[in-house]
Amino acid sequence: MSGLRSVFKSDGSLHFESEIGTGTVRTRMDLSTGEVSTVISSDPMNTVTSNNGSHFEYTVGNMRFNSETGTPDYLL
Repeated sequence: MSGLRSVFKSDGSLHFESEIGTGTVRTRMDLSTGEVSTVISSDPMNTVTSNNGSHFEYTVGNMRFNSETGTPDYLL
């Protein structure tokens, strides 16, 4: 998914994200924190690499599960 979206994080905070790119490799920027990550997509599983290391994400509907935290984010 490319474009701008709102993400309700599991800690209760609301973030805004922008994803740029098409195909399997995209750049995701959290506009609230400034964190930039690379997303390698293999729907519905993504590998995400950032300054904090890498983790897997699994997306079901409007929920994105993070293997690092074990908690869902809600894509609005």
